[in-house]
Amino acid sequence: MNIKVVNLKNKFDSFSEYWNPKIVGELNEQLVKSSKTKRRIRFSQT
Repeated sequence: MNIKVVNLKNKFDSFSEYWNPKIVGELNEQLVKSSKTKRRIRFSQT
């Protein structure tokens, strides 16, 4: 098994568009996507 550590800060610094998901990694044969936001998003847990 080959494990590659991904630095999310470096990934976020590599693009500047907001609300445009980018592939930042892969986990269990699934792509991991993330996007920048202009404001903090608060999630509610019910």
